[in-house]
Amino acid sequence: MPISPDTLFCCLIGEGPLLKSCIEILLNNSKIKIIAVATKAPEIFNLCGENGIPAFDQMNSFYAYMARHPFDLGFSINNDHILLQDILDKPRYFFVNYHNSLLPRYAGSNATAWAILNQEKIHGISWHVIEQKVDAGNILLQKSFPISAEETEWSLSIKCYQTAITSFPELLEILKNGSFISQKQNLADRTYYRKHLKPHCNGVIDFNDTAAEIALLVRALHYGNYENTLCCPKILFEQQAIVPQKVRIEPVLPHLYKSPGTLLEINKDAIKVATKDQNIIFSHFKTPLSLELYPQYQFPLLTVEEKEKLQRYSNIIGKEEKYWLNALQNIKPLANCDISEMISSFNTASSLPLVLFNLYKINNYQPYTIDYDISYEAPAIAWHGIFSSYIPINIQLQKGQATEFALLEIERLINQSKSHQTFCADIFMRYPYLSPRTPDVLVTFSKVETAALQKYKIIIEVSANKSTIYFGS
Repeated sequence: MPISPDTLFCCLIGEGPLLKSCIEILLNNSKIKIIAVATKAPEIFNLCGENGIPAFDQMNSFYAYMARHPFDLGFSINNDHILLQDILDKPRYFFVNYHNSLLPRYAGSNATAWAILNQEKIHGISWHVIEQKVDAGNILLQKSFPISAEETEWSLSIKCYQTAITSFPELLEILKNGSFISQKQNLADRTYYRKHLKPHCNGVIDFNDTAAEIALLVRALHYGNYENTLCCPKILFEQQAIVPQKVRIEPVLPHLYKSPGTLLEINKDAIKVATKDQNIIFSHFKTPLSLELYPQYQFPLLTVEEKEKLQRYSNIIGKEEKYWLNALQNIKPLANCDISEMISSFNTASSLPLVLFNLYKINNYQPYTIDYDISYEAPAIAWHGIFSSYIPINIQLQKGQATEFALLEIERLINQSKSHQTFCADIFMRYPYLSPRTPDVLVTFSKVETAALQKYKIIIEVSANKSTIYFGS
């Protein structure tokens, strides 16, 4: 029996190419009409505008609009928002969610990467009813396909995308004619992966592993040019990380065997390294290869204790990523203020909050961002360059605020940012929209180095309640 003999009215929430494709499919379906879309994607906004569909980039505005307009179905497609129960109760029937796994397995985030890491042979997609429990609602339609031997997260995501597009018209048809079977999930079989959860050692390559295990890790973390909320594969080198995107295994004859982590060959495009069993060739790097690398160099091997500490800390830091993504997109430079005025007004005996307050005044009472060095207070953070040693802090005060309250507010801003600890240093490689921007001001608790003078306009060196000011070149 059809769920409605008349035209169905629906709304959509989400982002990305899949949402756009589903909207285009709906526009060609005379039986289902779109009454609103919630998205932040400009190309989807344009598509909605061209077709007279109300579009909203703020969920509150979307909720208010939908409260005034009855509808039959809702679709959540590549949507990170947890929908309020009020909106879930609003449609005449239900909200349908797209998920890129065969539920109940791989509910949550990064399903494709985890499926590869767990060496699954079959993957697929699910269209399911949304309930309060994430990715736990009744299944309406599922499609499966094999995972190839050389599958990457990127290639597996493309398979999911293509399968979702080809299955969406079928979903619409069974919803319209009532031929769907709403199948309850067996939650005893459920696996769930939280967004902040990182794979073992946050993607750090352990050359004590087999070449096959290392290749699997690199493939699972290869997201192409798309957003990667998980992590990058990393080869540790001094205080930085080498990030390969492709890998190839090369068998090794027993008499040519070298100890794990030995750099065997290097050129501008690739490096060959010995592993537990075979050699492995890395290429297509996201970071330039260091000129300090040389044949027979020994990459560091992590101890069991280091691995456990890294895993524990990575999962903690992962919870803070949303906060830092926002902070890194809102770095504010200094205004065109008078450097000579700064030199004459700064007192080297001043405390850090007072120096930052004076700078705020000289900056025409405009907010500005500092890079705050946290390696002095938490030296383990800077270990091997896996986590950032600097965190951006916006100094933003109320104009005309009394000095004593302004100083307290600056201390609060610093402590608030420090409470979020730091972020993974590979964050700029994982989010295409995020461009590295260095604040004009550095606050450090160690001796100022020449590199800092070349990078920052102002460096504030703090020691024993005293701030020394340096001006960059």
